[in-house]
Amino acid sequence: MRLRLTPSGALQVPAIASVAGWYTGSPRPGAVGASVIVGHIDSETAPGVFYRLDLLRPGRLVYVRRSDGSLAVFRVTAVRSYLKADFPTLAVYGPTPNAQLRLITCGGSFDFETGHYLSNVIVYAVLTPRAAGARYGGHHRPASPRHRASSASRRNSRGKHPGQAPAARPSPARSATRARR
Repeated sequence: MRLRLTPSGALQVPAIASVAGWYTGSPRPGAVGASVIVGHIDSETAPGVFYRLDLLRPGRLVYVRRSDGSLAVFRVTAVRSYLKADFPTLAVYGPTPNAQLRLITCGGSFDFETGHYLSNVIVYAVLTPRAAGARYGGHHRPASPRHRASSASRRNSRGKHPGQAPAARPSPARSATRARR
């Protein structure tokens, strides 16, 4: 799913909780720069694609399936939680010297009055050498399906955007994530 900026300059969020979306203003996964993929932690009725994102730890692998079927394999370097008011815009959307990945979801405390989480969970990762030529399917497929970065339930899929993003630089690609735990 492709995500752009809203007219107010906020990053769109996926329309459904079970799918992650790639911000088209960021590089394609595996290209130089920080590729940004956003997903919900949950909805009112079910867990979201990034429900367990905060459980990833440095050293774990994240697989991003690209539109051509190849995999970009990233190694987690950090998992951080920030109040939405303190969203680290430059660290997420700023330039990087190599191919990196940012996975973003809501987290922290849930405010029942506003219907939003108060924080964002951000996973920082770097491209690994394993990514070269990796194909989704056949003998290059990542471990088992139980190694995913999601499942279970909380609250609301209408949460605030995960921070402000710089102006969009549209470019086509479709990404889905799998994390190896």
